[in-house]
Amino acid sequence: MQNPRHTVPIADQGQLVFNLKLAQKEDWLTSEDVMALLNISSSTLYRYRKDGRIPYIKLGRVICYPKNLINKYLLQNSMLALKQGSAA
Repeated sequence: MQNPRHTVPIADQGQLVFNLKLAQKEDWLTSEDVMALLNISSSTLYRYRKDGRIPYIKLGRVICYPKNLINKYLLQNSMLALKQGSAA
């Protein structure tokens, strides 16, 4: 019986452990998709990855982003902006 948990290295952020079956059901975004969704440049996306702000995996040369976690990041930052705007 094979272990359903695998590790995928993430740049200098250590290891991301995930369930392979869940990962296969996940919708994955490309860098271009994420840049369009967040309305950011490629250098900003690189900085977000480097700083650990957004989750990603690297498969060979291809960088993939889990759609549900990118949406969660977008929602959290929207809520934070609303709170900061109402406090001003």
